[in-house]
Amino acid sequence: MTRKAPPACPCLALFILTPTELNHVKRLGLLSVVVVVVVVVVVVVEVIVVVVVKVVVVVVKEVVVVVVVVVVVVVVVVIIITIIIIIQQSFVK
Repeated sequence: MTRKAPPACPCLALFILTPTELNHVKRLGLLSVVVVVVVVVVVVVEVIVVVVVKVVVVVVKEVVVVVVVVVVVVVVVVIIITIIIIIQQSFVK
């Protein structure tokens, strides 16, 4: 029995995959890109929230700060849930 030699370059392994497997690889790549984008967006939003909160603390009372923080957190959570639902629907197709 002869064994197939491994491909010289790992990228050549993509040509060995079946179309279904290749589709899964593409989806995983897309999923990782989406996860990175979500993390970057969350970090940027948190930085903006910190800056806004510091400005608001100087200008207004603490009650308004709490309301602003709660609203921003709710908006970020809704955005993340929406992105997760979109990702799940793309895997269902």
